[in-house]
Order: sequence, then C-alpha cells, then structure tokens
Amino acid sequence: MGIAAVPFIYRDDTLRLVSALKFQNNFRSARTLAYGILQQVQDIYDQDQYPDAIVPTPLSWQRHVVRGYNQTERLANEVGKALNIPVVSHLSRKHGPTQHGNTKTARKSLPISTFKFRRPPPKHIALIDDVITTGTTMSVMAKVCHRAGVHRVDLWAACRTPEAFSEF
Repeated sequence: MGIAAVPFIYRDDTLRLVSALKFQNNFRSARTLAYGILQQVQDIYDQDQYPDAIVPTPLSWQRHVVRGYNQTERLANEVGKALNIPVVSHLSRKHGPTQHGNTKTARKSLPISTFKFRRPPPKHIALIDDVITTGTTMSVMAKVCHRAGVHRVDLWAACRTPEAFSEF
C-alpha cells in the first residue's frame, strides 16, 4: 500500500458537499472537495512521486445510467487536471447492491470479484473515492490492482468517517 490522502472528516459541511456531488451533480461541490484532495496531495508528495494515473472508483454501468455520471470521476478529473495526471477508468464494477446505507458488516462482505481491470493498469496508481466509510471498497480495489500487476496503490478520497482508518 502507498500513501493515503484524505483531507476531510465526513460530517457537517463535507457531508452536505458529498451529498450535493453524489445526488445532485453539483460541480461546485466536486471542485471544493477536489481542492482539499489536491492540497493534501501537494503537501504529502514530492512531484516526482505522483502516480502514473488516477483511477476513480467505478459505478456499475446500470448505476451509471441511472445517475447519469460518476461522482468520483468528477473528483478525479478535477485533481488530475490540476496535477497533470491522467485519469483512467480501466476498472469496472459488477452491478450489485450499493454500499451506501449498508451496515458495517454488510460493507465488509464485498467480494473481490466485484471489480476487474478492462485494460492493463499503470504500475503506480491512485484510487480515488468520495467517502471512505469502512475502507472495504478501497481495500478490495487495491487487491484487484495488485493482482493485475500494479506495484503501488495510493488511496485518495475527499473524506472519511471518523472510524474509517482505525480498521483499515
């Protein structure tokens, strides 16, 4: 595992920003949350350590059709543009129940077969998500990345629940 950059705690204003991004397609929320990620990444990394690509957490194609967009792609595109890092959506997700609203136990049962790479991935990537709740989604995606030949996986997210990294 590489570096984790998660600038905000998921409560109050950040909860409202994530909800506006996720359920209302609010571009300003995406920019605000991405700016937090960008600032932390710039504080943590030397420029020569940046990943080769940013990989947004995928939605299943069915959920993407219903929502009309992927909120993590919005975050990834904002951060990628600012850092001059390509965003690649080579990771796909099988359709299944959403993690949103699941209990901690239900979240932890996410099978590794949920995700797969459609193309060979770069050697160093940053996975990006809007919220890390239990860390399960990121952990499963990181395992899939390593199995696909990724050497280093960094984790970037806009925010996390207070307990997220205590169990990650």
